[in-house]
Amino acid sequence: YWSAEKKQHAKAMELLDSIISGREKNENYIGIGLSGDLVLKESCGCGKRENDFYKKLTDKTVALLEAENDQDAAMNNMSIDLGTCNDLEAHHKALINKRTENPIVRDHYICLFGTPDKHVEEPGDNACLIHAVRDHKDGGMPMISFDRSHILPMMTERSNEPQLLFLKLLHQNGRDFGYSVVHYDEGKMPSRCFVQANVLLSIALENYYRHRELVSLYEERRLSSITDMLTGLLNRRGMMEKIEPVWHSLTGNEVAFICIDLDKLKSINDTFGHAAGDYSIRLVGRAIHDALPPDAAGARIGGDEFVVFLPEAGNGAADRFVTGFKKALGDLNDNEDMSFDVSASAGFVIQKLDGNISIEECIQVSDRALYKAKGKVMKPLQ
Repeated sequence: YWSAEKKQHAKAMELLDSIISGREKNENYIGIGLSGDLVLKESCGCGKRENDFYKKLTDKTVALLEAENDQDAAMNNMSIDLGTCNDLEAHHKALINKRTENPIVRDHYICLFGTPDKHVEEPGDNACLIHAVRDHKDGGMPMISFDRSHILPMMTERSNEPQLLFLKLLHQNGRDFGYSVVHYDEGKMPSRCFVQANVLLSIALENYYRHRELVSLYEERRLSSITDMLTGLLNRRGMMEKIEPVWHSLTGNEVAFICIDLDKLKSINDTFGHAAGDYSIRLVGRAIHDALPPDAAGARIGGDEFVVFLPEAGNGAADRFVTGFKKALGDLNDNEDMSFDVSASAGFVIQKLDGNISIEECIQVSDRALYKAKGKVMKPLQ
């Protein structure tokens, strides 16, 4: 005699067998509920477990989940920290600050393609070690260039033990930056965070290179806006940008403004053409550049007009500059194969700053001195 429960079990098993064997083609199956007791690890023949087995298993699972959550939090923090870095030194510091969050990493090296003074964004023969952690300690930024066929420079080798290194290419959006090399503590292996951390590093390097490109472009545009294209000296705007930040700090000092004007530019243009006029302007600009002291500023402020600013005008600094300029211009004339000589007039003012006079006023005073000197080539007037 079979009970209704046994009949239900038999019906379910027959249906399951017919589905497995392919005899049953109907896909509109009816669910058959079966009663029974679930006895973990016993019904399959593994034997009875102690009462604390499942608690230990649960505790271990919870610990693993908590460790994964900690790793996720560490990756999020790493992403935030690296996202604020605009240079390689900041990247290094951010990674060093985070190294305790991945304590199983014994050694960590980051190598970029290129050399210490020129990083390139594609694989080549050379690489540069820019980040080092050795024996869990900050190894600094060695900036060592080495043959990339060796993967790492000689200073990272350990002759007394075999090394198992895990390497990951650092790349983003089709750009290859370098690679990351990790050596774990004995018996440890990389987790899923190994790949994730290197993805974050790749994104950070992409941002670094993008930032560097923007800074370079900005600097190029900025220099273009403050530079006279014909002579390479500053223009009026560039002169003001260089002097204004230090102007008030020079109060009480004697400064000099020297105005220089090319002689007979109209005659040169009319006789030899405007190309000769441009040549003459460039020659004066070169002479100013050659005679300019390191802390001074020289600018072309108009067609054939130049201004030189000396922040220290004591002990005859203005006279020395004019003398040096005259010599430089004479040497350039001697070295150039032209049918005419380029000459210029200069006038300067030495002003003790009291906090009331402006830069423009000093330029105007030196300009008046220049007009007094016109016709007396290279004879400066105070």
